[in-house]
Amino acid sequence: MKYTTKHRPKTMRPAPKNFSAVTIILVCLGCGESEQVSGTPRVFVTIPQQAELVRLVAGDVVDVHTLLPAGQSPHSFSPTARQMTALAEASSIFVSALNLRRS
Repeated sequence: MKYTTKHRPKTMRPAPKNFSAVTIILVCLGCGESEQVSGTPRVFVTIPQQAELVRLVAGDVVDVHTLLPAGQSPHSFSPTARQMTALAEASSIFVSALNLRRS
């Protein structure tokens, strides 16, 4: 049987480029505690580029904090005790390059 274009399935409309990011943020915000002390969910990201993405998607709804300052090497970064405490109290944490660190 010869294949013709009549039998080809219609293409689906592509999803918006930031659909995945919006979905992840909404899921993470929905899974947290019901109320924060400050009223604004605290979100931590590992790199400044992620912070910009979260700010673009979430706007003023979340309080975004970056762990790794711009220009600092991720290989020499070690979180302080204050940062670890803040991470434990965060609503969401977005990590880049998880499990890619050399032993």
